[in-house]
Amino acid sequence: MNIAIILSGGVGTRMGVDRPKQYIEIGSKPIISYCIDTFVHHGRIDKFIIVVADEWLDYVYNEVKDVKLPIYYAKPGDTRQFSIFNALLVAEQEGCDSDDIVIVHDAVRPLVSNSIIDQCIDGICEGFDGVMPVISVKDTIYQSQDQLTISKLLNRKELF
Repeated sequence: MNIAIILSGGVGTRMGVDRPKQYIEIGSKPIISYCIDTFVHHGRIDKFIIVVADEWLDYVYNEVKDVKLPIYYAKPGDTRQFSIFNALLVAEQEGCDSDDIVIVHDAVRPLVSNSIIDQCIDGICEGFDGVMPVISVKDTIYQSQDQLTISKLLNRKELF
């Protein structure tokens, strides 16, 4: 069984808007809906666990009410890791097995492709303990200990 955990518990304070960024509407629907739609239509996802704060639960429920796959909800933790942990506890409570494949995805990253989802699932099926999609860094990145002087130029070939 393949389970998608969608992390939607962040508050997005850096955006400076009145709602978390995963609930900002683009093209008449919230960002989280694009993310969920991709996983729903992918074809290899069997159930969802959405991590969502209580005050946004009705909003998210309204966005996914027509999804035909099982959807469960978990409370966010103080950190991303604790949010994932809470979702895994829900997965366990709902009868998921230790050999099920779990994909963790951020609701604010709506442009995930079917190819990336496939590669993650296939990597686990091939025997890897975990798979994480990354992209190469294109920018030149400098390290500074004091924020005034450059202490090191990082090798972008080693950064993802």
